Amino acid sequence: MQRFAILLPGLFLAVSMMYGQTPQATLLGRWYEDTLVGSSAYDNTYNEVWGFAVEGHEYAIIGSTAGTHFIEVTDPTQPTEVFFFAGKAQGKSIVHRDYETYNGFIYAVCDEGQSSLQIIDIRQMPDTAFVVYDSNNLVNRSHNIEIDTSQGMLYTFATSGGSGGFSAMRVYDLADPANPALIGAYNTFGDITAGHVHDGYVRNGLAFLNCGYDGLAIVDFTDPANPVALGTLPDYPAKGYNHSGWGDESGDYYYLADENHATPMKVLDVSDPTEIKVLGTFDAQVPNPNSIPHNQLVRGEYLY
Repeated sequence: MQRFAILLPGLFLAVSMMYGQTPQATLLGRWYEDTLVGSSAYDNTYNEVWGFAVEGHEYAIIGSTAGTHFIEVTDPTQPTEVFFFAGKAQGKSIVHRDYETYNGFIYAVCDEGQSSLQIIDIRQMPDTAFVVYDSNNLVNRSHNIEIDTSQGMLYTFATSGGSGGFSAMRVYDLADPANPALIGAYNTFGDITAGHVHDGYVRNGLAFLNCGYDGLAIVDFTDPANPVALGTLPDYPAKGYNHSGWGDESGDYYYLADENHATPMKVLDVSDPTEIKVLGTFDAQVPNPNSIPHNQLVRGEYLY
C-alpha cells in the first residue's frame, strides 16, 4: 500500500504525534467535480473519505452531496473517477455520509433526507461495480457505521428506519453480506444511557462507543444478543462532546476526540477495559481557538 493521504477541506489533516518533527506533505494529485453543490448548512460539497484495494488497484471512496464517488488512486498523481453511485437522497440538505468495506462489498449510509442503506458489490472490480441493495427497510438515516470483520457484524450509530423508529445504535449480522439481518438495538451501557451513539470503533467484538455528552462506553459484543458493558467514562479531563476515537494496533491505547473548539485529544489506557485510565491530552500545537479534532485513525506509529 502506498503511503499518501486523501484530504478533504474541513477534515482533520494528518499530523505527526512527534512534536519535535515539522509536519510536511506534498500534493501529488487533485480530483474535483465542479458541477456538485455545497450543502446549505456548511457549503461542504464532500463529506467522507474511505478507501480499499483490489487486484493491485487502489481506490478512494469519496462521499458528496450527490452520492458516492470511486476514485482510482493507484497512480496518486492522476486520481480518476471510475464509478459514481447516486445517493437515494441528494442535494444541498446532505451533510454526512459514511462507508465501510467487508467481504467484497461497500456499505454506504447518509444522515439526511429520505436516505437508505446502500450495498455496492466490488468483487468484479476493476471491471465493474454495482448496487445490490438500496432500501430504507432497515436503515433510513445513520450518522456513522462500523464493521467488525472478525465477527461479520455491521454496527450503525444514531440510526432511524425500519420498524423500530430511532435507535442509539444497532447491530446487524452480515452472514449474507448483501442482506443484513438485524440482531438488536441498544442504548444502555452500564451506567450510561445514551440518547444516541455518535460513532464507534469495534475490534474482535470489543466496541468503544462515543456517546456524545454521556461519555465513552466499552462494551463486549462477542455475543451481540447479550452485550456486556465492561467500562464507562462519563467524566474526564477537558470533557466535551464525545465524538470519535481509534485504538492502536496493540489494543492497549485509545485516542479520543471531543467535538468542541480548542479541546485537546485524549490518550486512554484501555489494556483493562474495566479500568479505563486517561494518560494525558495533546493537540496539534496550532494557535487556533476554532480548531476541532473531528475524526482520527491510527496507522502504524502515527495518528491521522
